[in-house]
Amino acid sequence: MEEYKQRYGGKGEKTELGHLGADLDDDALLMKKAVQEKMKQFSKELQRINRHRSDVNKVQPKPPAPKPASKATARDKALEFAKNVPKPKVEVRQALQIECKSPSAAAADARKRMNGADQEEQDDLAEIRRREKQHFEDVAKVAQIREFLALIAV
Repeated sequence: MEEYKQRYGGKGEKTELGHLGADLDDDALLMKKAVQEKMKQFSKELQRINRHRSDVNKVQPKPPAPKPASKATARDKALEFAKNVPKPKVEVRQALQIECKSPSAAAADARKRMNGADQEEQDDLAEIRRREKQHFEDVAKVAQIREFLALIAV
C-alpha cells in the first residue's frame, strides 16, 4: 500500500502527467509554412525589383509636365484688380503741441545762454522735458476719456 501511495499519490491528490506537444508534422501546418515562405520570397523579390526601378528613375528624372493654362480663378482676378487700384494718399497730421513756458523750460533757456559749449546737450534735455510734459498731458487726457466712457457705459 505504501508503495502504491508513493507511486500514484495519496487519496484526493492530483498528479499532473506530461502534455502532448504540437503536431509539427501535420499536413495543414506544413502547407501554411510553405505558403508563408513563398510570400516572403515573393516580397523580397518585389523589393529588389522596386529598388532597381527607383535607381533607374533617379538617374533619368522626368521633366515636370507643363501645366495647362487654366482659367483665371476669382482670387487671381482679385489680385490683378488690386494691382491697378490707386493707393490713397496719406495725410500727415501735425502733433498737438502746447507751448507754455514752465519754470523748468525757462531755467533751461537761461542755461542755454550761459553755456555755449553745452548747447547740444541742453537742447536735448529741453526736448526730453518737453516730450515728457506732453506725455503726462496725454496720459491725463486718456484718463478723462476713460472716465467719460465708464459713465456712458453705465
